[in-house]
Amino acid sequence: MLPHGFPVYPCVGGVFMENGYYTSVLYISAKPATTGNNALLAASPGEKYRVLGYVLQGTGTVTVKFTDTDGATISQEWDFQAREGVVASVNPPSYLFEAPAGKGIQVNLSANVAVNVTVMYVKVPA
Repeated sequence: MLPHGFPVYPCVGGVFMENGYYTSVLYISAKPATTGNNALLAASPGEKYRVLGYVLQGTGTVTVKFTDTDGATISQEWDFQAREGVVASVNPPSYLFEAPAGKGIQVNLSANVAVNVTVMYVKVPA
């Protein structure tokens, strides 16, 4: 469990990233519902989070994006109506986006609307 109370689950197996680095693929699921930045993955000194896939589904009208723990945008924005969503994934060592070294990942919401979020990621040395 991370400090925010969301469990982190390891996926089966691992992947090779650049420079022969081998790491486990992890995923986290959450349902934030508060306007602004909502913590998802805590900052990890000396490491970077690379997002390999995500699933997002809004329960109402909301704009969603991922930010780092300084609030800088690290993904595109998605505009959802009720029950709209998006799914994306890539095969490692490719990744969709990453947080800067030593930064965590947050989910930013434009309104107090619940959003189902699942992120599949790896941690790599910075």
